[in-house]
Amino acid sequence: PHPLAAKTSREIDELVRRDLASLGAMSFGTPTRGALLNAVHMQEHPRWELVRQATAWGTEESIDYLATAIDDVRAQFPNTPPIYVGNMSAQRGGRLRPHVSHQAGEDVDIGYYYTQPVKWYTRATPSNLDRPRTWALIRALLSKTDVRYIFIDTRIQRMLREYAESIGEDEQWLESVFRGGPDGPAVIRHAPGHATHIHVRFYNPIAGETARLCYGSLVRTGKVLPSQYFITHR
Repeated sequence: PHPLAAKTSREIDELVRRDLASLGAMSFGTPTRGALLNAVHMQEHPRWELVRQATAWGTEESIDYLATAIDDVRAQFPNTPPIYVGNMSAQRGGRLRPHVSHQAGEDVDIGYYYTQPVKWYTRATPSNLDRPRTWALIRALLSKTDVRYIFIDTRIQRMLREYAESIGEDEQWLESVFRGGPDGPAVIRHAPGHATHIHVRFYNPIAGETARLCYGSLVRTGKVLPSQYFITHR
């Protein structure tokens, strides 16, 4: 159940006025037109390296999911070097140039694992991609988090799928996550510019529902502006 499911509208109003932080992160709108409130900052850690502190904000769900996947890789490969974590969202969400998405705390850019030390935004190639670790990361995202999409360049998808097949991953399952099937569309998708990093988008049911439940109170107390809709009439 949602943390606020048992609370009345009056109790939520009181929390918004007196203890807004206790309500947790709120994700408004969509990844391409959204906002954040009570965002959580991803802290520095030996397991990863933040590219930009100012854009390392997200929801508890997104940050916990990302840490879970990274931890799973390191459990399988104890000497794994830190992975780069790129843009997530700004502290209040909204437009984060040059991205169209990354607006509601649900998106994160992360590096690939490489066979040698590299700088952020290094293009992954057959000679430098660490297939075992990168596939372990993708597999953990698919099986241990509430992931919505994983955007990866098609050429790198082929390398990862070939590796997954070589270690005996189920062919039907691989087809479903790379190509889609009767149960739904593919989770792993191509997007231009993603040979240098992976773009992951998580579902955020708690942060989204918190925003919905608190929205009226937030508008009444002036903590957020009301939504505006424009209709062109001729």
